[in-house]
Amino acid sequence: MNRSEVIRKGYSDEEIRHIYALGKLFLENGQVHKSERIMIGLTYISPNFVPAWISLCYIYYISRQFTKALESIRQAHALEPSNPNVLVLLVLSLLEEQYIREAGTFLGELRELIELGEVESPLIERLYSSQVMRFELKEMRQDSLM
Repeated sequence: MNRSEVIRKGYSDEEIRHIYALGKLFLENGQVHKSERIMIGLTYISPNFVPAWISLCYIYYISRQFTKALESIRQAHALEPSNPNVLVLLVLSLLEEQYIREAGTFLGELRELIELGEVESPLIERLYSSQVMRFELKEMRQDSLM
């Protein structure tokens, strides 16, 4: 996050983190609409704050607003293209929107991070494995339609 960008809008880094924590708390307690409003606000006041974009993707994904989820995670990816959390959510969103080949590209990038030992989360590794299977099924279906 660019410090001058935050200062320009009148918020310190600490305030941004506290606002994010509040939005995350709302999300964890099932208050999705409140969390969404906070995360949208965060992306406005601090457009380079990747956790807010990731949270918006998650909010839209669970709300079955897959186009919005994809738009949000693309913003996060533009800021942090090697973030495993971003990559796995990007793959999820791309597969929902039927961008199968593009999802395959990002699965490959995520696989490389895993093989290099740069992914420390077993959850990300499990999500990766499940999305590989999902990708292969979608790819087979697509090929059978041709």
